[in-house]
Amino acid sequence: MRAVLAAALLLLAPLVSIPASAQTPPPSSIYAGKVTPLGYCQLTSLATSTALTACPNGIPTGANFVDIIVEAQSIRYRTDSVAPTSTIGMLLAAGTDKVFALNNLGTFNAIQVTAGAIIDAEFFK
Repeated sequence: MRAVLAAALLLLAPLVSIPASAQTPPPSSIYAGKVTPLGYCQLTSLATSTALTACPNGIPTGANFVDIIVEAQSIRYRTDSVAPTSTIGMLLAAGTDKVFALNNLGTFNAIQVTAGAIIDAEFFK
């Protein structure tokens, strides 16, 4: 019985194998050469709902992409201009990296779930 099962697996292997091109890891940045970096900001005061407009230099003109990295503690966010709370909104865990493509980055609001959350934001067009 094992011999039959082994033979069947060998016959089916070419049908389910992954092509070599699919096994190649993606480039370090899938956006390399496709977007222009416009600036960086770190937000550390997230005890209340905070918009990206709170960045010291605001949102760079022309930016419609932002790469958000969450450090230390989880956050919750909303992109509809409504303030999230520590229990309501989309959860992003510490260590998460997420890219947002929005017509108006000013609609992004975040709040820490527990004290100590940090947001690193890099803007692109």
